[in-house]
Parts: sequence; structure tokens; C-alpha cells
Amino acid sequence: MSTRIAKPAALCLLAIIAVAPSIGCDNFYENESVAPDVIGYYVFDNSLPQAIEDLFANCYDPLAIEPGMSELDITDACEYADVSSTDAQLLYIGMAFSGAMDFGSSLPSQIANSTETVDGFPWPVQNCEISYTQKVYFDGLDLYDLQADWQSSSSSGKMHMDFDFNGEQKIGHAVFSNIDVDCPSGLSEWILSAFTTKARNELEGSHNIYVSSMDLDFYVSLTRNARHQVTGSTTHAFSVGDARVSIDWDKLSMSSSEATAVENGIRDGVEDAMSDSLGAVGDHLGDAFADMLNEQVEADHEVCSLSSTTSSLTMLTMVEGNDCSLF
Repeated sequence: MSTRIAKPAALCLLAIIAVAPSIGCDNFYENESVAPDVIGYYVFDNSLPQAIEDLFANCYDPLAIEPGMSELDITDACEYADVSSTDAQLLYIGMAFSGAMDFGSSLPSQIANSTETVDGFPWPVQNCEISYTQKVYFDGLDLYDLQADWQSSSSSGKMHMDFDFNGEQKIGHAVFSNIDVDCPSGLSEWILSAFTTKARNELEGSHNIYVSSMDLDFYVSLTRNARHQVTGSTTHAFSVGDARVSIDWDKLSMSSSEATAVENGIRDGVEDAMSDSLGAVGDHLGDAFADMLNEQVEADHEVCSLSSTTSSLTMLTMVEGNDCSLF
């Protein structure tokens, strides 16, 4: 027997009262239990990932991540009327009812502060080194084209959410200061002066940072805890393939390998710092999904198992006091 369930009741009631009677409470799962009074067998199909994709496409695409940002509020991004599908509309109402999603802290502006040294210059300054203070600032980036899907797991429920970045983006700027040139004592004063002037002219000041080949993934894992409830956690992976700084390295006569090393160092700093900040954006996802699943469980039931395939998540519940190990 397969019965479509209209839950959670609060969400459906809110939809009916706040929106229009024509909106159905046809939710994101079916109860396929043959003994619904004793066993709950909830199958969440791809309608939930698709609703997430639709909501993002209509309200956020692109989602601007900016320094100082500390929360994400669906009502700031769009209105209910902007959302197309019924499932996405229900998701919108649930998010609006829950309020803004708090990141825990504001996203930082300055993300790196270090002293660097470079060499690899041609004759007659081949033995010279340039050191400088480097401060890297985050100006913002845009997330595009969210793709969501269930992932296979025999012992938990898993969802994957992937964002695109649409090519190269200017995500910040680097400020170089305290430029110091160190050369062997035998170098003529004229060459030293000319090289020092060139280095300071090219390096000193603010330079835009452009990054490309970025990838951001969130992995939501849903498991059963000791109290037979669903608990959620979120991990993430953020990577930056390439970084480009608006410095004309040729004017410094710097070798291409050394210039690449400088830009790769900036890339790594951006990747490390922004990974932590972007992780904060998604940290709430696991708890939000767990709350949604726990909301479906009948008052006298407990969660026995969770599993997922690439097309659905299945949650099995039983009346308290029964032996979950039978399933």
C-alpha cells in the first residue's frame, strides 16, 4: 500500500492559511508501510532535491556571498510568488516560517596576512630577493546552479549539494606593502636602485585577485542517535583551481615559475580561509534536514533505520517498545 502523506501538519496548515486553498500539502515522501499503526516506512523521493534546486534557481541564482554576511533569509531573496513549483513553494514557506539561517559569525573581510619572499630573477639581479607584507581581502563571490541529489548509503541518509561558479570571478584583492629588496653587496648602486624602484612600483599597493575552476560541495549525513531520533551533520569541500593577481610579473623580469608560485600561494590562502567561511554557510543544513525528518515521526514511534539510494531516502520507524533490530 502506498499512501501520500500530508505532513508536517504545521507546514501544510501554514500553507493553506497564508497562501491559498488551492495549494496542496502533497509533501516530499510516501508512507509505504503495510502496517502503518505499528511501522512507519517513509520514502523521500527526488521531489525534495528538485524542490531545493527550484528554490535556489528562482530565489538565489546567483547567491552572493559577501564579507560581513552573517545570515541567510529566504524572504530577503524573493517572494512566495516568485517560486514556480508547488514543492518549492512549500519549502519556501517552511524556510520563511523558520526565520533566517544564522552562520554563527560574520564572514571575514581580511583572510590572510603574511610576509613573503621571492627570488628567481635574471642576471644581473639573479641573487636578489624581494620580501613584502601581503594582506589578502575577500570582496565576495557568487554561487550558481545548485544541483542536489541523494547518495547511496546502507546505514544513513545522504544528500549531496553542488554549486558552480561560472568561470573566473574577482573574489578579492591583495595589498602588498613594506617592499624590501636584498641583493649581494657587490651589485652596483645604480642597478640596485633601478631594481628596487621597479619592484616597489609593480608590487606596492592593491591588486585584484581572480580565481577560476572553483568547486563547492556540501554533504549532508542523517543518522539515528541513541535516543532513536534523526541527527544530522554537514561536511563540505571547497577548492580553487587557479588564481591570477593583477600584477605584470614580466615588468619584474620574474621567472614564470616564481610568478606562478606567488599566485599559487595566494590561491592556497584564499582556499583555506574561504573553506572555513563557506563551511559555516552550510553547517545548518544537517540539523535542518534532521528536524524535517523528526517532524514526520509519529508521537509514539521511534526511528529504527535510515538508508538512501541515488533516487530516494528511506526512514523506518516503529512504535516504541518494539525490536528495531528486526529490520
